[in-house]
Amino acid sequence: MSDFSVDKKARCPHCGTTVQFAVGEANQLLAPRGFPTGYAIRWVQCPSCQNIVITLIRFEANGAHKETTIYPLGTLRSPVPPEVPTTIKADYDEAALILSLSPTGSAALSRRCLQAVLVDAGGTKKKNLSEQIDEVTPKLPAYLEEVLDQVRVIGNFSAHPLKDTNSGVIVDVEPGEAEWNLDVLDDLFDFYYVKPAASKRKKDEVNQKLIAAGKPTI
Repeated sequence: MSDFSVDKKARCPHCGTTVQFAVGEANQLLAPRGFPTGYAIRWVQCPSCQNIVITLIRFEANGAHKETTIYPLGTLRSPVPPEVPTTIKADYDEAALILSLSPTGSAALSRRCLQAVLVDAGGTKKKNLSEQIDEVTPKLPAYLEEVLDQVRVIGNFSAHPLKDTNSGVIVDVEPGEAEWNLDVLDDLFDFYYVKPAASKRKKDEVNQKLIAAGKPTI
C-alpha cells in the first residue's frame, strides 16, 4: 500500500500524480470519552489537485500497524476501455472499487470477470478457471500466457480449489493476488477488445478509400 504520510512520496489516488505530501496530520488517536481504541486517522493533502487522502490506522498488540485508505475508496486504475462489454466492465469496476477495503471480495469479482472474458472473447468451453486458462493460452502471445498462469500460481489454486471450481466465491487471498488479477484483466482487455477494434477501424478506413478510388477492398 502507498505511504500517505507527510514528507513521503506516493501516487495520489485522486489525480494519479506522484507527489510529496507536505500538508497533513498523522496519528490522531480515536479516543471517544478519553478511551483510546487502538485506531487512528491520518490525512494528507495532494499539492497537485488539492484533494485529501484519509487513512485508518489499526495498531496491533505486537507493535505493528495496518493502514487502510478510507477516502477516496478504491484504487486509481485506468478506465475500462469502451470496447469491453458492459457486464464485464461492471464486475471490473466493482472489483477495483473495493480493492483496498476487501481484497477477498475484489478477487472473487475479478476471477468471475476473468472467466467471463475467457468465455466471451477467448471462446473457451471449459467450466473450471484453471482449465479455461489452459484452453486459451495456446492461442495467446507468450507474455499473456505467462501472466495468466501467474493467476493460478499467486492464487495458490492447489490450496484453494474453490477459486478454480467456483471462481466467484469469497476465499482468502494471497498477498497481491487481488491487484494482480486486475492487472491481468487490463492486459486481456487490450488484447481481446482494444487492439482488434483498432485494427478494424483502420481496415474500414482503408476500405473506404479503396471504394472511393474504385478499387477492390481488403
